Amino acid sequence: MSHLALYSWPIASKWHMPSLTHLYITYFSNSPCSSTFWITPKPNLELLHFGHETDLSVFPELAQLVCQATPNVRALEYYYGSSEMSWDPSCLPESLKEVTIKTFHVQSGCKRGQLDVSFSEDGSRPGLTPAVAEKWATFARHLASYAVRPTVLVPRGVPLDCLRALVDPILTEHGAEAFFAESP
Repeated sequence: MSHLALYSWPIASKWHMPSLTHLYITYFSNSPCSSTFWITPKPNLELLHFGHETDLSVFPELAQLVCQATPNVRALEYYYGSSEMSWDPSCLPESLKEVTIKTFHVQSGCKRGQLDVSFSEDGSRPGLTPAVAEKWATFARHLASYAVRPTVLVPRGVPLDCLRALVDPILTEHGAEAFFAESP
């Protein structure tokens, strides 16, 4: 088996999967049950995807754990949550060539990330409230630590040129770069 999609890791914690190259986990908790993932090295894993129910801000040692468990990972995908990330992307494996981060996630009425753009009452002028601008600055600090240029996926319908005009100055101020694209 080379590709596996799971709701949570404990389901597969005792499975032996030496040929696994692509792993998609919807919910990865910071609990003893999930910690078994980091114990057994997965040298063939090329893509690691953490789904919309995973809050990676609760893993201060995430980069080091990824290096130990998946030293050859080439692609990392995750959702940016509502809290500042507590781990340092600059410590991820050198093999990492692609990073995809989803923002603006809406699940059951709960908006994660809060990286949004507000518009004037008539809908003609986009802008950022001071609180949202600070959230973008926090996100920019996270992006600035990457050795690769991340792709940031935003929901369909978000005007990318408008978004770039608003957030590029924030990214530049923090030394961050990113590609912006619509989510599939």
